[in-house]
Amino acid sequence: MTEAFGRFAARPEWTPWARRLVAVRHPILLALAFLSTYIQRGDADWTLLSAGGQRLFSAAPWTVYAHTSGLQAGPLTLVVVRGMNILPGGWGLWATHVLLAILGWYLLFLAERWTSPDVGLRRAPLKTGLLTLAVGIPVMVEWGWVAGDSPHLEDPLAILLFLLAVRAITKGNETRAAVLIGLALAFKPWAIAALPLVLGCQRKIKAIAIAIAVPAACWLPFVLGDHATLSAAGHGFRWLDNAPLHLLGLASGPLPDWWRSAELLGVLAAAALAARQDWRIAFAAGCTMRLLLDPAAFPYYYAGLLMATALTERLIGARPWRTAVLFVGVGVLPAVSDSKAAYLLQAVTLAVVYVSWLQPLRGRATANPFRRRLTFTGRDAGAPA
Repeated sequence: MTEAFGRFAARPEWTPWARRLVAVRHPILLALAFLSTYIQRGDADWTLLSAGGQRLFSAAPWTVYAHTSGLQAGPLTLVVVRGMNILPGGWGLWATHVLLAILGWYLLFLAERWTSPDVGLRRAPLKTGLLTLAVGIPVMVEWGWVAGDSPHLEDPLAILLFLLAVRAITKGNETRAAVLIGLALAFKPWAIAALPLVLGCQRKIKAIAIAIAVPAACWLPFVLGDHATLSAAGHGFRWLDNAPLHLLGLASGPLPDWWRSAELLGVLAAAALAARQDWRIAFAAGCTMRLLLDPAAFPYYYAGLLMATALTERLIGARPWRTAVLFVGVGVLPAVSDSKAAYLLQAVTLAVVYVSWLQPLRGRATANPFRRRLTFTGRDAGAPA
């Protein structure tokens, strides 16, 4: 991990203030998360999620997906949204903004803590702390699109469950990891990218059975309760101008009802293919492919991808060049230009990042995950220094 700054020796004249900066790195990142959330605050899709949560607790809960057009969030998400809306007035929305802002910072904190066990909130090696800041600042800038503009609880919660599942596998808690992966799918269908994480388990068959059974128990009642649920999941959508496949001229007009299912299968295949290099990169690689196949490219999609990529690079001890490329290609570029050329560069950025996950990982992070369980702390197990 810290090799990213290994070439730059700390100079005596800037070391003191750099250490003071490192000591307050987490307050800086948390403040930036709140600031970006406040700037981007809005209620995009919150009305849709709230309507789904209300219908879920109505007299006909099994019809929620069949009769709520455009709803893509999982059943557990609707439960959480309904719980947030118990608060009077618009406080449920504001509470969601705050919680998601805190969660964005907390994901980075957990990744740092687990990859550098001796690091505390204020104390950290200079290179480790500076790397946290260098990666965390652009991630928190973009995080406002998730926590503020489109407060979709399911995306951040799926990323949290991915991180917890990786931690559980490395600690040998494979049943817990399988349940966490299944819960991610119950929050958001595209979290199917997390399913190949079970390749890091010793008892793979048991893990994949649990990881499939958990979301099946959550989704099947809606599928069986109203057979229109499956067709409604992909009905009524159109390809947006910035969708990669639309830019290439491969898709246009209304979205076929079967496309969502094909997209999920493509995401799963892409994640599984990347997992051949290292099971820990499956989720980030699958999320990248999801945006290449998706008919829409909303800013909060890219913000979630940026977070997943940053966490994955930290976990495997890789230099965070993918995070930097994504920040420029899908974060900064749309703010500068909304031309077709800019959209094409976004698609190229996604393709380059996905292909990079298929290349053999270099350094100590290349330990074969199929032969032994990797840990965060062992020097011979692919963990960062």
